[in-house]
Amino acid sequence: MKKILAILFATVFLCACVPTPEQDVVINRGEEDTEALIQTTPAPDTVPIAQAAASALPEQEKQQEAGVTVMHMDETYPLGIGDAQMVFAADVTVPNLENWSIYAVQKAQWDKDGLKTFLLTVADGQPVYQEWDTVTKEYLAEAIVAAENSEKVRKQDEVFKASGEKTRVELLMQDYESAPNSITRTPIDWDNVPFDGSLFCSIWREDIRAYWNVLYFDGRLEFNAFDQLIQNEDLVRQGEYVGANPGRELTHLSLSREEAQEKAEALFQSVGIADVTLAEDACRKAQRVNQYTSEVQSEGWQLVYRKNIDGIAGIAPRNHELGAVDESFGAGFPQETVTVYVDSVGIWQLLWSGRCEIKEQLSDSTALLDFDDAMTLIKSRLRIENTHAADMGTKTIRVTDITLGYCIVSQKDAQDAGYTLPVWVVNYEVDASFAPATLYFGFAISALNGANIHLE
Repeated sequence: MKKILAILFATVFLCACVPTPEQDVVINRGEEDTEALIQTTPAPDTVPIAQAAASALPEQEKQQEAGVTVMHMDETYPLGIGDAQMVFAADVTVPNLENWSIYAVQKAQWDKDGLKTFLLTVADGQPVYQEWDTVTKEYLAEAIVAAENSEKVRKQDEVFKASGEKTRVELLMQDYESAPNSITRTPIDWDNVPFDGSLFCSIWREDIRAYWNVLYFDGRLEFNAFDQLIQNEDLVRQGEYVGANPGRELTHLSLSREEAQEKAEALFQSVGIADVTLAEDACRKAQRVNQYTSEVQSEGWQLVYRKNIDGIAGIAPRNHELGAVDESFGAGFPQETVTVYVDSVGIWQLLWSGRCEIKEQLSDSTALLDFDDAMTLIKSRLRIENTHAADMGTKTIRVTDITLGYCIVSQKDAQDAGYTLPVWVVNYEVDASFAPATLYFGFAISALNGANIHLE
């Protein structure tokens, strides 16, 4: 129920907060659109944005990390409606780049031969099977025993039984009746396999002693170990899961993020995943959970890698990984993202979407908005987005982080072509009396002219 209420609120909130004229709202679009600004270069004595940001926040704590300057902003402003406030308790992260380049980007779709080569590389000498891994009677028999012995399942089944619904154990027994005794695996005949832009198959992974189910569809590759459910600690409180596969009893395991990163990048190197870099802001501790008993099977990391642009990872606001588009452009351009779940045994899940190639450099030194101007626009955008939230009882809009980086946006009238555009990404939280939990939102504006970056 809490999840449903949160979704309903988010729907109403987002629909209510943005006016609906014929064109989307634009904050300070300026006289030039983005494509014109791409050809503009700053004066030779332009101060790097990291230095300007540090000067604009002289009293705040600053620290140098790998390639970035991080400043802490601790300020409060009235929202302008009642006593609602915008609280900036935020880390402001700015890459230490002297110049900001613009690159032309092209989507890179797989053809049959390219996909075959990649999957055979991933299989590392093992066959690629045309069948997906699935449940057998033996598997379900184990699951039934685990569910019957689980205190969590017993309590949940009491609720189901009281409401007249089938219990988990009854559903498992029902599935057991129709499950096969075993799985027949047939290597793919690549010469005759049909390819219409999608492919289903499975690959044995020796490190985890399990099969990866592989799905390729619309440019997205998914590798999931069938018997694992990946649960992200940040999503648990919202009742969400990462992945959707059942789990088995395994030894409880853990490892450091550095060790997880080593495993992930060793796999990338062996199979040819290149030109992506770790997105520090998006990495999370995670768990594998038995779907039938809800018991934790292992602890590990969900690591997110994005397109490497001038040595930094592309960025996207919280909950927006699919696509971005400048307000004057057409359909959104997907952000290239590789997400892996790693524990000390190995990699249980790999998702690769938005694969693209940098084709050419269009500008090697593009003028950005002054830091103070960018912060003013961010405050204005927050007021616009949260007008109705304040009317409905929200007292605090809490900004948690502000980051300057690259986001890939579509070119005008070209769905398969895009630009690497410098953007300011803002993540914030809303505590509302009418919502069951804290709600999380994010937005982006162009660092060139302040135009909205609409997220899809």
